[in-house]
Amino acid sequence: MLQGEVFKRIRTKVYEQKRDQRELINVCQRNFRKYMALRDWGWFVIIQRTRPLIGKPDPTEELRLLEEKVKTTYGAYMEQCDTKVKLLEENKVIEEDKKALLKQIDAEQGNMSQYHDQQAKTASKKAELEVELIAEQDKLAKAEQARVEAINAKKELEVECGEVKKDISDVEMNIQKLDQEKTNRDHTIKSLNEVITDQDTVINKLNKEKKHISEGTAKATEDLQTASDKVEHLNRIKQKLESTLDELESSAGNEKRARASV
Repeated sequence: MLQGEVFKRIRTKVYEQKRDQRELINVCQRNFRKYMALRDWGWFVIIQRTRPLIGKPDPTEELRLLEEKVKTTYGAYMEQCDTKVKLLEENKVIEEDKKALLKQIDAEQGNMSQYHDQQAKTASKKAELEVELIAEQDKLAKAEQARVEAINAKKELEVECGEVKKDISDVEMNIQKLDQEKTNRDHTIKSLNEVITDQDTVINKLNKEKKHISEGTAKATEDLQTASDKVEHLNRIKQKLESTLDELESSAGNEKRARASV
């Protein structure tokens, strides 16, 4: 049993390998037949020619990148070369200055007393300049403090100007409101004048009726008394309306004076 199982496994592997080979032969034959049928087709030729180029970098782009890299490298090289030339020229100037200083030292070594006098004058002048520097620094600090104070004062003035502008805006709004109220009151006064005119007309009519009734018979005495009561009532209304009109005119005059004072 064990030998049979081992033999089975070994031969199964061989069988599977043979089976795969037979299937691969069929696949190869099928692909070859397709190739023979499509090898003269234009699109097939184009695909076969362009397939190797898929995924490859663009030569033009690579050339451009290389040119940029060369320019960068060459530019750095040229910069180093220019720096080298500049440093060589500076070294020449330093050498010339060194030679001139050596000559000056050789010429001034014989007159050390004059050198010491110049050194003492230079030290004195340095001390004077330091004193002046301290004074100028104090002036600068004071000027800076004055500038800060001026800036703070400017800010305060700007705040005050804003408040004044706001007050002016409020006053203008109040003036507009007063104008609107004046217009409304003028309209009310006009309406009251019309009412008073109507009342005067009614009173005139009543007076005529009263005169007509007085000339009539005594039987109309009660009617005349009633008319007289109506006339008195209307007179009281007229007086009230006139007093209201006087109050409105007085109020309008006060508003005009207040507006003029603003």
